[in-house]
Order: sequence, then C-alpha cells, then structure tokens
Amino acid sequence: MLHIAYYRGINPADLNQNRFNSTYIYMMVEDPKKAIQLHEPEVQAGSNANVKGYASDKLKIIRHHKMMADSLANALFPVR
Repeated sequence: MLHIAYYRGINPADLNQNRFNSTYIYMMVEDPKKAIQLHEPEVQAGSNANVKGYASDKLKIIRHHKMMADSLANALFPVR
C-alpha cells in the first residue's frame, strides 16, 4: 500500500491510520471507474475481436473489484 501512496504523491508519514485507510479505500473505489471508462468503448465498438474479448474479460473483473471496494467502503465509512 505504501507504493500507492508514494505514487499518488502522499507521504504515508503524514497520515494517521484512519486517514491512510480512508485514502486507500477512496483510491480503490475511484481507480476502477477510470479503468471501466477505458475498457467500455473497446467492448462496445472495438474492431479487433481478440482485443475486444480481452477488454470484455478484464471489464468483468474490474467491475467485480469495484463492487468489492464499494462494499468495503460502505462498511468502513458509512454515509450518515
């Protein structure tokens, strides 16, 4: 997890545990949205069957990961 913080320009030493956890969960929820936006056009309108199939397979996994991240985020940080 530390490599993700550094990649995002976040100094883990500046974060307490709760802040680090919430930052990490936020990234796990937001990053799949970007990946979905990149894969969907290929699945819907791709011209290469192999690439389209690959994107379709990965999109299923990404959506599942997003669902799990959303579930974890809701359990740890419920909206009041």
